[in-house]
Amino acid sequence: MIGYNFKTAYRNALKNKKISVFNVLGLSIGLACTIILLSWVTYEFSFDSFYKNKENIYRVIFAGEVNKEEINACYSPQGIGPGALAVMPEVKNFTRIRKQSRAPFKVGENQFYIDEGFAADSTFFSVFSLMSKIGNLSKSLHRRDLVVIDEYLAEKCFGNDNPIGKIIDISNHNYTVSAVIKNVPENSHLRFHYLIPVLNLPESWQQNQWGSDNCIQYLLFRNGINNAEIENKLTKMVHEKNNIWKQFNVSIKLQPLSKIHFDNTITHDTAIKGNIQNVYVLVSVSFLILLIACVNFTNMFISTSLKRTRSIGVKIVAGATRQMIIKEFMFGVLIFVVVSFLISVVVAKLSLPYFNRLFDTHLEIQFLRLNFLLISAFLVVLTLLLAGVFPGIYLTRFNPGTVLKAGYSKLAGKKSSTQQGLVVLQFVIATILIVSVIVMQKQVSLFRTKQLGFDKENIVYVHSVGEFNNIQNLRLLKEQLLKDSNIEGIVAQSSLPNVFEVGGNIYTSKNPDKLVHSEMVGVSEDYFDVMKIDFLEGEQDFNYSNEVILNCVINETAARQLQLKPPYTGQTVFSYNQDRYLNITGVIKDINTKSLAQEVKPCLYTKANFYTDNGVILYRISGNYEAAIQSIRDYCTAYNATIPFEFQFLDETYNGLYKSEIRTQKILSWFSILSVLLTSMGLLAMVYFITENKTKEIGIRKVNGAKISDILTMLNKDFIKWIVIAFFIATPIAYYAMNKWLENFAYKTTLSWWIFALAGVLALGIALLTVSWQSWRAATRNPVEALRYE
Repeated sequence: MIGYNFKTAYRNALKNKKISVFNVLGLSIGLACTIILLSWVTYEFSFDSFYKNKENIYRVIFAGEVNKEEINACYSPQGIGPGALAVMPEVKNFTRIRKQSRAPFKVGENQFYIDEGFAADSTFFSVFSLMSKIGNLSKSLHRRDLVVIDEYLAEKCFGNDNPIGKIIDISNHNYTVSAVIKNVPENSHLRFHYLIPVLNLPESWQQNQWGSDNCIQYLLFRNGINNAEIENKLTKMVHEKNNIWKQFNVSIKLQPLSKIHFDNTITHDTAIKGNIQNVYVLVSVSFLILLIACVNFTNMFISTSLKRTRSIGVKIVAGATRQMIIKEFMFGVLIFVVVSFLISVVVAKLSLPYFNRLFDTHLEIQFLRLNFLLISAFLVVLTLLLAGVFPGIYLTRFNPGTVLKAGYSKLAGKKSSTQQGLVVLQFVIATILIVSVIVMQKQVSLFRTKQLGFDKENIVYVHSVGEFNNIQNLRLLKEQLLKDSNIEGIVAQSSLPNVFEVGGNIYTSKNPDKLVHSEMVGVSEDYFDVMKIDFLEGEQDFNYSNEVILNCVINETAARQLQLKPPYTGQTVFSYNQDRYLNITGVIKDINTKSLAQEVKPCLYTKANFYTDNGVILYRISGNYEAAIQSIRDYCTAYNATIPFEFQFLDETYNGLYKSEIRTQKILSWFSILSVLLTSMGLLAMVYFITENKTKEIGIRKVNGAKISDILTMLNKDFIKWIVIAFFIATPIAYYAMNKWLENFAYKTTLSWWIFALAGVLALGIALLTVSWQSWRAATRNPVEALRYE
């Protein structure tokens, strides 16, 4: 029976070679796109799944309400971990980490920077089961002078030599390599190249157990804990240890390891983040592309199968059941699906390097892994159900007597409404994707072009490490380098503008109960002038008295939340961080220093009296870039010789804030083009089939005087009607989907009417170009040949 079904399917495919090629090609492209997109989605959902104790690892979240807004922070007082382990039997272990500044490394004459590193407890590898390549991880962080590095850093520092016991200079401190771990997997929310012990952190950190939220902590629990009960115990402990947290109504929450990657509600998070909305978009796109491919296949399979109506009628009269006929059709479809799937796997494998290069990803498809095999089985079954069951049911619903009497010519007309509906569905999908691409492109364009309130263009920056921590050295640098006419201005800041480094509460004497949590930024003289930030009132007028900060500048949002009334200058604000009242010398207009996904937060600026390694020196270039950078390089090399010189552009750093959105927009654009291509292939095949069946009618019409335009109108008018129907169905769906996506951003583009009109015009244009090409060939054909053909 299987052999008979195989021969039948093979013969039917040979009878309709062109349609069969269209079917296999369209289905293969659709499946390849779906395989790649679902592999990307699977990768996103696989974050942290490789840790052995993943179900029992929780991150400590410090929760409270600031400025009438719920705040969830990943930083918490460092006493929580050891305190919980000491008094709670449910806690099996803990570890604490602090992200390290971008650090200069030196091994012999080899100097470079490393961005990704942490200070961690010696218990780190007991909580996170990373793989050791060389060395004993359980004893790798128990002394101040030890460092654990990964394979990448080991090769960068020592080549193929054994690094154990060798010395690395990190930020002018010597560390001995105690172990080498395998590179942290890409799908880990924690990525780093090295770990140093928390013992190496300053004494002030070691002693401040409960006074400040100064580290990220993870608790490893035993099986079967009651989350709410543990959270209450931890909250009570924090309140007892420091009453200030009780006054601020702070509570402790436990965040499961599996939730970290997609949780974007945590402030100042160092974790590698994903956007669940973007993942949903790509999941939707993958299934929509597969649906288009299946609709194409179904449409063509119905058309070619109608030629078998008399054969089907004979089989039914001879005793074949409807189930037997459906199985025969499904077997034929299964052959197409399997062949298409095998081709799609090859296409996906060959396309993957281009996908990674184009979209700046590191996706790998393990074709023999269980998850890929499950996805493959799912796609084959889903495609078989979508494209196989329907044609069999459709073609066996007719009365066998009618089939034998009428044959293909009469039943072909009865298929029109079904196939029209499938074409409408295709263009609904295509229109939704076109709208989505346009809206995402507009949003990305907004990110890149919106006026932020300061000028980020023509600025290069270097980190204030080494000798440039010292404010006197920075003044000398500024004095010398401003002699270069290519450098317009030089200022320093305690961190990159897009990074939230330090926060603290502020209030006014008139309203001491109104606490406002503000970003605290230290800057140098002339900062606001060089960065071209406008003042709403006042100016920058910082001064010192015995190294005590007296003056400050705040932004509009801070003034509004503090409920200050103009004139603002001359009023005072109390800063918990400085532990004193500060004179307000100016209020700047709100500026967007962070991602446009966030609203502007309160900010307080003071004059810095020193800079940490997180600080930056910002140079505004107004002339020859190469000459200016060479001057900066020469000075830094001469006066900060122990630190390797590197620079970056501020505008590129800001573009990096929207990497996820830009990548999603690029992926959606390319795969939308492929979906339109698939839709066009389906239309082309359908028009080919229609014109083939109308060859005699077209010939008779032309013999009787019909013009080419009349023939084109006859063949095209139905398609135009279907696309108009598709437009009216797609518009509200696309509007709802894009409106939900835009809710992720504080600053968003508008869903203008022209976006939907343009999508409709594009869909109509694509359809007319596709249909008209085949229609023109049929309309310009010699009618004598057409009649002879029939």
